[in-house]
Amino acid sequence: MLRLIRCFECFSVYEKPDCLIFCVFLRAGVVEWSKALDLRSSFEGIRGFNSHPPHYNFYRCCLFYLRLLPLKAYTIQNSEERGLLNVTEQQLLRDSNIEPTSDIIAKGLGTANGAYLQFTENLKNHDIQVDWRYYKDGASWLGKALYKWTTARGTEKEITVFWLSIWDGFFKVSIFVPEKARADALSLSAGDEIKKMIEDAKQMGKLKFFPLVFDLRSTELFDGIDTLIEFKKNIK
Repeated sequence: MLRLIRCFECFSVYEKPDCLIFCVFLRAGVVEWSKALDLRSSFEGIRGFNSHPPHYNFYRCCLFYLRLLPLKAYTIQNSEERGLLNVTEQQLLRDSNIEPTSDIIAKGLGTANGAYLQFTENLKNHDIQVDWRYYKDGASWLGKALYKWTTARGTEKEITVFWLSIWDGFFKVSIFVPEKARADALSLSAGDEIKKMIEDAKQMGKLKFFPLVFDLRSTELFDGIDTLIEFKKNIK
């Protein structure tokens, strides 16, 4: 639902015809166009509603309607659709002078903050610590998830398990898996969706890794990601 609302909020409402908005309704399972038109009539009396161009009026009406709907998952299917809807994803934590406190992260994530807190709390079970630093090359704060251990000879070692970034309304977990471990990764019990991601992931140029990037707004994929985290910890 949040992704769907964001689609509307990113609309160039002066350029896109009403039929495009209708297409989004169809994808969301809202197939009765008359309901949207009826709702528009209901909002005609709102103060200042008619002070904007017609497309903007209709856009506002659709936005109100979407917020009344039951929660539905909406995933943009491909890059062509993303371009059609003019959807943008905004990475947060861009100011090098402002460290990412829990309050700042919560404000950026919105309703996804509950899932984020559960995710970070669960990292204790994996003995993983997140080190937040500002990286100039990406011009943002990133969380480097580290697993540290001591060998039998007393040597301290560490491995980067994944990278964490904060976006407007969701957080990203990026796991980079060695290409040599792809077959083993495919044998994991991480769920069909993650298995498909492993199959489809492309090697990063000359780097012998392939990326698995998760845009997380809920806890739906946490079990599979937990499996990947333990897998990555044990790759030496």
